Amino acid sequence: KREQVLVGRPVSPGLRRGPVKVVGTPRQFSKVQAGDIMVTRSPDPGWTPIFGLLGGLIMESGGQLSHGAVVAREYGLPAVAGIAGATQLLHDGQVVLLDGLSGTVTVVS
Repeated sequence: KREQVLVGRPVSPGLRRGPVKVVGTPRQFSKVQAGDIMVTRSPDPGWTPIFGLLGGLIMESGGQLSHGAVVAREYGLPAVAGIAGATQLLHDGQVVLLDGLSGTVTVVS
């Protein structure tokens, strides 16, 4: 089985392995556990409280100055932006290796 590698823009350095949680709205925050890697379209300032739980962040849109990237750096979380369709490509419970320095997300299982 070939590893699936998604490539985006590195926006916050760090390396983290963990389970994915796809989050579309703040109503879904309750499913996020400590250390999860949140996958979302683009978080806004109302999402800041969830960052303390996260192991990392994958965003479909945004760049270095996007809210998600700035907050991820403040929290020391690895983050990758610009992975089109990430919320469809990745699924809750999949384990990924998130590399916020290279901008890659490798699906491990």
